[in-house]
Amino acid sequence: MQRSPLLDLHAAAGAVIAAADGPAPLLLTYGDVPGEHEAARRGAALFDETTRGLVRVHGADARELLHRLLANEVLPLEPGRGNRNLLLSPKGKVRFDFQLTVAPDGAYLLDTEPDDGARLRDALDMYVFSEAVELEDLGDEAAPLLLVGPAAADAARAATGLEPPDEVGACAFASSTAARCA
Repeated sequence: MQRSPLLDLHAAAGAVIAAADGPAPLLLTYGDVPGEHEAARRGAALFDETTRGLVRVHGADARELLHRLLANEVLPLEPGRGNRNLLLSPKGKVRFDFQLTVAPDGAYLLDTEPDDGARLRDALDMYVFSEAVELEDLGDEAAPLLLVGPAAADAARAATGLEPPDEVGACAFASSTAARCA
C-alpha cells in the first residue's frame, strides 16, 4: 500500500507526518518521542505498518517450491506458524528478507519491507515452471499494524477477541490474512 489508509486519522490526532523519499508519507511522532518509547517499554504501542508488502503463495506445490528456494525451513511449518526467511541470489547474497507465515488455509504469507512485495513476487515467479503455484501481490489490500510492549497481548485480546499465542513464531488468525504473532 503506497499510502496508509490511517494517515488522515494520524494527522487529525496531531501526529507529525513527513514526506518520504519514496511515494508514501511517514508518521514520525505524536510529539512526545520519550513518552512513546516509554509506552512501548511499559505498556503497549501500536505501529502503522500499512506500507509493508504482502505476497500470498498458494497451490499444491507451494510448500515444496518455497522450501527449495528459501534459506530457512518451510516443510515443517504448520498453519499458524512461521519464521524469518530469505531469498538469496545464486551467489548467496540476500535479495529479500521477510517474515513467512502459514495461513489457516495452507497459503504462505510473505510480509516484506515497503515496496518489496511486487519485486519478491516477480523474483519467485522466475522459478515457477510447471509447479502448481500461484503468487499474489496483496500489498494494496493489506494494512498491517504492529502491536508491541508487555501489555500488547492484553490489548490484542481486547481488540480482537483472539487469544494471543505464547510461543515465539506462533500466530493466531482472525482470517486467512489477519494474524497476531508472538
